[in-house]
Amino acid sequence: AVLSSRRAHMLVALLGVAMSGAAYVPVDPDYPAARIAYVVEDCGAALALTDTDLDGVLEDLDTAVVELPRPEPADTAYVLYTSGSTGNPKGVVVPHR
Repeated sequence: AVLSSRRAHMLVALLGVAMSGAAYVPVDPDYPAARIAYVVEDCGAALALTDTDLDGVLEDLDTAVVELPRPEPADTAYVLYTSGSTGNPKGVVVPHR
């Protein structure tokens, strides 16, 4: 299940699920808590990706919850290995900005 507001990271989550070979069920996080719990339980979701605080909506269900990160400009985007001046590769951290 993907419980996310309509932002760019929602598309990334949907693409990630699809590319992994899994299936997703989009769930609007603005739905009432009972409806969210029903949809997630009824579809048999093993995992719920979310960008919002669910305030325990899914805690009684057999569903793992993973919160989608919201990176800050200074957070690491990736690490690029260079040839290094010593002959050994050296990792250089590249931030999101």
